[in-house]
Amino acid sequence: MMDSIDKSLQRLRAAPPGYRLDRLEADVWSRIETKKADGFGGKTWQVQLAVTCGSLLLGVVISQLAGVSMMPEPLSSEIVVLSDDSAVAPSVILEGGM
Repeated sequence: MMDSIDKSLQRLRAAPPGYRLDRLEADVWSRIETKKADGFGGKTWQVQLAVTCGSLLLGVVISQLAGVSMMPEPLSSEIVVLSDDSAVAPSVILEGGM
């Protein structure tokens, strides 16, 4: 068995190189850059916009099917931030929560 391995290694050493190794790294990097550019065909922003709009639309449809109101109830003094006299806060008065 060792004899066949030695013969195989000698044949491999005698064979001409199949590829130039001095350009290997540059070729790999150029292929990587080509793949980066072709990911979405240069339309990355359009794909992101389409996904975002689709997600928002799906959320609205699901909330309508579930019966969830898109507009919450008017603010009342219990909801306003951590204050006992929050009923007289301008934001509550403007919302009609008093």
